[in-house]
Amino acid sequence: MADRTAKQLRRAERAHRILDAAAELVRRYGYDKTTLDDLARQAGVAKGTLYLHWKTRDELFSALLRREQYRLARAFLSSVRASSERPTLRRLFRQAALGLSRHPLMRAAFTRDVEVVGKLVREQGRHPERKELFEVLLEYLSQRNMARSDLSPHAQAFLVRSVFLGFLMMASWTPAQVALPDEAMADLMADTVVAALDLGGRATAAEADAVTEEFLAHLEELVAREEAEFEAELL
Repeated sequence: MADRTAKQLRRAERAHRILDAAAELVRRYGYDKTTLDDLARQAGVAKGTLYLHWKTRDELFSALLRREQYRLARAFLSSVRASSERPTLRRLFRQAALGLSRHPLMRAAFTRDVEVVGKLVREQGRHPERKELFEVLLEYLSQRNMARSDLSPHAQAFLVRSVFLGFLMMASWTPAQVALPDEAMADLMADTVVAALDLGGRATAAEADAVTEEFLAHLEELVAREEAEFEAELL
């Protein structure tokens, strides 16, 4: 049993090393120009080793997006928990915006940047059950009657996605010398979302605090479950 466990751990470590290499190459050259030969060389494994973990190239890169998505959520939780500031709803959206803007691969996937992620975005679109962080938050707010009742959860998610996409696309088109810092852009994104969803006046400060704490605990459970399922698949 001990030998088998050690073997499984080595297998999982190798899978993550391959995914790390894939993330680096996609950021550097883009998905369409990243070959399995390049990936094997970057990861320090034989090309055939890649197929011990994933049957196809698309499955490998789909696994990469899945891993990066829950890691982004994990980083979001860590940042919120590490701060001494009260985790208001505005601050949750601000941190989600800031985390997305600073994660090159997930930002490219979110904005459908074909130069970086190529046809990989179509693969991502085949998994509608994988919700973005703000979608999980909006669903949670809707269940507790804190979201706009005149808009469906789908419409509200569309609204927030449009806000995020508009700001991120504008940032990519803006010359560096006049671009806003990430923090300033995240502030504007959060302010726009809170105003558009009318989140400011729908609950007392105590009620909003309670909901945000409940949401963070809920998200921690979701992330832990996704991470555990993903790690089990690598063994």
